[in-house]
Amino acid sequence: MTPVRVAAPPDPKAERVRILVRRMVELAEGDEERVFNADIYKRFRTYLTNIFGGKCAYCEANLGVVMQSPVIEHYRPKGRITDENDVIVCDAGGNELPGYYWLAYEWGNLLPSCWVCNSTHKKNRFPVAGAHATDPTGVAAEMPLLYNPLGAATEPEQHFRIDLETGMLHGLDDIGRMTIHVLGLNRAGLVDDRRRALKDTANLISAWLPALALGRSDLADHAAQIDEIRRGTATYAFARRALYESAMGPIRRVAAA
Repeated sequence: MTPVRVAAPPDPKAERVRILVRRMVELAEGDEERVFNADIYKRFRTYLTNIFGGKCAYCEANLGVVMQSPVIEHYRPKGRITDENDVIVCDAGGNELPGYYWLAYEWGNLLPSCWVCNSTHKKNRFPVAGAHATDPTGVAAEMPLLYNPLGAATEPEQHFRIDLETGMLHGLDDIGRMTIHVLGLNRAGLVDDRRRALKDTANLISAWLPALALGRSDLADHAAQIDEIRRGTATYAFARRALYESAMGPIRRVAAA
């Protein structure tokens, strides 16, 4: 995954959405059914897709290749909550916990996702360490075990490691391991795609370094691709960036000596 840290998009109807969310919270205090307006998500789909470089926020696959239109994923599920094994989460009395309905239209809770990550794997899963929040006041104290690339407080390298030979992703802590499990980030096809991306990146670096040293005319094209890796806009950027840093480490040490 690659973190994206940007402000919410300007939206003249933002206040209308906030009023709607407040109304939903009020309705939840009674027995009325909560109904979500899917049309609102269309307002953010293009912006979210663009800031993530046209990739799934979770697996970093090219959304234009794997599907026609990205799914707007709710990091914290809006309708119901299940654990890491997709079992419904209940309170001490056996009552099903409500979803995070008050975050249904919250900017920081929305991510562009491929169908496989969203519908096949994550679904309504949201594991936490401790208790789930049941109202807006409890979210700040909640300890999610899923990495959220939008506005992430930590770098993915703190939680994940990529095997540069196999393309397998490994968790370095509970967040990394749980995220891989819940999202199926080591599913066969995805690992194959990461491995191909690593091979392409290795070939790119092998061509770029001599071009850089010799000042060849094709340097600009190589440099543009390297810049995409650095900025995280390339597909499978986490894997590509790890390989790039691995290759550049010895060069930097020699240059600094």
